[in-house]
Amino acid sequence: MSKLNVVNSSDLNYWKFSNQKWKPSRKHSYPLNVNGRPIHDNRIKCHLFNECFTSISISPSDDYQNVPPLQYLTDQRLLSPVTELFEMFQVLKSLNLKKCEGFDYLHNWILKICSQSLAAPLSFLFNFIFSSEEYPTVWMTATVIPLLKTGSKTEVQNYRPIALLPSLSKVFEKLLRKHIYNYIDHHKILTPNNSGFRKKHSTLNSLLSTCNNLYQAYDLNLSSRIVFLDISKAFDRVDHTCLLFKIQELGIDGSLLNLLSSYLSQRSQVAPINRTLSDLK
Repeated sequence: MSKLNVVNSSDLNYWKFSNQKWKPSRKHSYPLNVNGRPIHDNRIKCHLFNECFTSISISPSDDYQNVPPLQYLTDQRLLSPVTELFEMFQVLKSLNLKKCEGFDYLHNWILKICSQSLAAPLSFLFNFIFSSEEYPTVWMTATVIPLLKTGSKTEVQNYRPIALLPSLSKVFEKLLRKHIYNYIDHHKILTPNNSGFRKKHSTLNSLLSTCNNLYQAYDLNLSSRIVFLDISKAFDRVDHTCLLFKIQELGIDGSLLNLLSSYLSQRSQVAPINRTLSDLK
């Protein structure tokens, strides 16, 4: 406490010290409860977490029977984007050094300080991946960190998975997202009511629109009804067949669509506990 008394709360050292003392450690030192039996072995705990996290997702299917006939939303197509040298350099220079490395143990600071030397070879590599229509297998393994969401620390189902992807995979995803977003934004495919994950949009846009509709209804002596939907583990339950169909409707086709299909296929993950890793699953 004496250190806190002499350090100003506006000083960065104050927050560093307080985080060291009170921020919960990610080290998993307590047992997991399985049918009333405590499990202390790290190897078994890794396996339990990995089994729990992989069971959340629905199994990929090739069932196209319930998919409606394809109708493109635009006459334009995004078939095979090309990564330019300056784009690669900008992405490498903008990498967040606070992000953890993934299964490849390649930290962002290496990519950032070597950005000038790596921009050209990585541009060549990424363009080759775009043309090959195959996502690299070595980038398909995620390190999944269990993070307590709610409830008892001894129950596996109370944790949510935080996936750490290989660093080069995240760089590729940034460039891929840029190409897709620019294409969708340029052709005005997204509905104006969609504010999630869009530039110059936030939850405030949705809130203002809702309030405006309520006030207009009130002025006209009309009643209003609002339905809030919260889908549990929504992203883990997305059917890949339907997702690829919706992507194709946007005009994303050809080599890029095949690459996205490859990206979603044959993925694996490991769950670490105190420097112990589970088997790939």
